[in-house]
Amino acid sequence: FSFEIIVDKSVNRELIRIPSMLIQPYVENAVKHGLLHKKYNRKVTVTFEVLNERLIVIINDNGIGRKRSQELNAIRDRKHQPFAMDANKKRLEILKNNFKDISFEIIDKYSPLDEPLGTKVIISLPIHIASQN
Repeated sequence: FSFEIIVDKSVNRELIRIPSMLIQPYVENAVKHGLLHKKYNRKVTVTFEVLNERLIVIINDNGIGRKRSQELNAIRDRKHQPFAMDANKKRLEILKNNFKDISFEIIDKYSPLDEPLGTKVIISLPIHIASQN
């Protein structure tokens, strides 16, 4: 697979810090669940940009999509427990309790013919939170 990390010029790399292990599980899931079962043209892109005093992190893959991945995982391993995603959800909830202005969205991408085109995760953090580490 190929990957790309895009850091917009609006992001001050010296000042902005992201809470540790916030992005990694989503990138890992994009590779492991989205791209693993795809045969060619596999790509994940991670984009960082500042918009309205918020750090926007976008993890975008062109994999098989969450629905198909869940179907394949159910066939392969009925006992599979999604630990990383559950742990990250709990971590986001803790951050939200302390800093209410964090948003998180998962978008399943589809073609006009309803074919899966991958998954996009959008994490939005206020700059003052992102700066606190």
